Amino acid sequence: MTRQQLTLLVFLFATCSSLTQAATVKKEDKNKEAVQQQAVGKVNLNTADAATLAAKLNGVGLRKAQAIIEYREKYGLFTDVKQLIEVPGFGESLVNRVISKLTL
Repeated sequence: MTRQQLTLLVFLFATCSSLTQAATVKKEDKNKEAVQQQAVGKVNLNTADAATLAAKLNGVGLRKAQAIIEYREKYGLFTDVKQLIEVPGFGESLVNRVISKLTL
């Protein structure tokens, strides 16, 4: 293999690698965009303040919203919206009612 052929081969490999990486990044961007679009209008269980939780979630007043905040402070961020059932004052019925309005 000549030096010129080797140079061309390295160039082609680098170009293919760059294109593959660009395609992967573009796909990841599309996935992030889709997740963000799904979350529009939803309340983030890990970042919302008590007033927002109470205003946006039917059946959740300030007292229950504050219980969510206290749970987060004590146990850390929620990893699943279904964990809401572990918060004092939240039963299965209430969780089922508000779960569609929540995101992480």
